[in-house]
Amino acid sequence: MLLEHAIAGFWKRSLAFIIDLILVGIIGFCIVLLLGDFYYRHPVLLSLLGYLLTLPYFMIGDSYILQGQTLGKKLLNINVATADQKFLSLKQAFIRSSILLLIFCFNTLHFYIENEILRLSIQTFLAVLAATFGYLYIFNRHTRQTLHDLLVKSYVFDQKSPVTEVEKIWKYHYLFLVIFIGLNITGIVVPYQESRVDPVAIKVNQLFAHSKDILQIKTGKYSSKGTPIHTLQFIVPNPDLVNSSEFEQYVHSTLQTQMPELFTGQQRVEMQFFSGAQFGIYYQYFSKWVKPEEI
Repeated sequence: MLLEHAIAGFWKRSLAFIIDLILVGIIGFCIVLLLGDFYYRHPVLLSLLGYLLTLPYFMIGDSYILQGQTLGKKLLNINVATADQKFLSLKQAFIRSSILLLIFCFNTLHFYIENEILRLSIQTFLAVLAATFGYLYIFNRHTRQTLHDLLVKSYVFDQKSPVTEVEKIWKYHYLFLVIFIGLNITGIVVPYQESRVDPVAIKVNQLFAHSKDILQIKTGKYSSKGTPIHTLQFIVPNPDLVNSSEFEQYVHSTLQTQMPELFTGQQRVEMQFFSGAQFGIYYQYFSKWVKPEEI
């Protein structure tokens, strides 16, 4: 396939995208700062709003309006267009940008979904998207097209390069992509299934099922020098709870009273308190690991 310009390289395209992420990330940071605690009272609504407010930047930049160039692409002299150098329509740019941003704008959404099946479905869907983008972005060296490019038949061109001949995407990429996606799905579904039959996970979740201060509890187990260690991750809706000694005492005393077997014998417990916030591209998290003996 003969193209008027060469396909933009991995590093050039990556740097342009990083510039765009920094720009819209700063805007998201300022909005989260202004919203304060209001964000934590309406996290799902504001996650959706952040996505919708970020979308126009990429949609307009990748369309004919700005000749296929966001600020990052313009600085790196690359642009989005079809094989015959036609700029994308707003509809094409909308499809391209909306799919890409799903991966980057909803990292914390599943924290706030109560329904287990819906939560698992969202995590799996986003993991499949991320796996598809990641694999094609790294390994599709011929056309450098990822999922959003393939759907609208777009390419990212290097404007300073001459006419070039480009091979079509290697057909076996699709086979390896299916395998890669399968591994990612397995990495989500298997731990979920294990937690449904793990007695510690079941009991811990039952203990705190009615607590408004705990969104989810993730459990794990590993061994250190022959000592079994249970890890309990408490995802909470507000970062203030992450560093709250009062909240730590509440969780610890509840576990010690209702599940004393975790604190006797050769077993050990490690707890993590975690909270995350996101508006558009901007994402921040708060985390603290606590050992019961430190409380």
